[in-house]
Amino acid sequence: MAYFGQHSTAELDLELTPIEFMVSQFPNESGTALRNHLAKTSIVGTVADTRMMSLSYSQRSCIIFAKLTYICPHLLILDEPTNFLDLESVDSLISACNKYKGALLLVSHNRDFLRKCAKQFLSIVPGHFNLYDDLKTAERATYTFINEMEEGGKVGADALSRVPGGGSVASSQVSGGSAAASLANKPVAAMVDGVKTLSLSSSGSSSTSIARPTTAKVAAPVYKANDKVLAQWTDGKFYPAQVKAVKPDGKYTILYTQYGNTATVGASAIKPVTAAAAPAKK
Repeated sequence: MAYFGQHSTAELDLELTPIEFMVSQFPNESGTALRNHLAKTSIVGTVADTRMMSLSYSQRSCIIFAKLTYICPHLLILDEPTNFLDLESVDSLISACNKYKGALLLVSHNRDFLRKCAKQFLSIVPGHFNLYDDLKTAERATYTFINEMEEGGKVGADALSRVPGGGSVASSQVSGGSAAASLANKPVAAMVDGVKTLSLSSSGSSSTSIARPTTAKVAAPVYKANDKVLAQWTDGKFYPAQVKAVKPDGKYTILYTQYGNTATVGASAIKPVTAAAAPAKK
């Protein structure tokens, strides 16, 4: 079993080069074999001999991928693997995941990555681990208010107070009593309007902290559906994109036209096409 976590790159000694790191992990392997494997994750040429303090977070993530896959695991767990990758690296990761012969357990906020790699989707609620064949059904079965927010509806206070922490468990997930009862003595975290809340119910009593939806005014959208723009990705670069939808909160659903990835971004992450873009995909 191999595990890639959100902070896996923290284990790297930045004074080492990628090849020195691989040799330290696999001292009985030949340097040529290790270099060839690094190359499979785009760590090629002089990059393999460059101290990791001078490499990007995307490149450091690739070095961790090289370490985890040199001896191919039966089960590979990837926790937010796209966080520091540029769009081209995300494309490569999707391709690698689909060719992988073992079992994959993926955790990601990147829905496009999940849809292109996952065959089933796991819904986790108190007392239940249920599999679904499509992402939307799994989300709806997990928290009904997520679907309501994505479609632009307002989440009522009643939906946010059904269980501690703010989540409204779907009726299909409730078994053997109320949802609130199933959460007794357990801490529950929820995301509401971007604010993480935590509640802890104790014997005979419960304490719930809920972030209520705000009523702040949303600025009029600058762009409209089908506009061609440059949109920022998590690597900080701007890529050619198209506005697919304008959300009620002033954010935009964006399609990165060169890569097929979709994301929801704010107006500050969008530029007109006259601005300089990232190099085109070769």
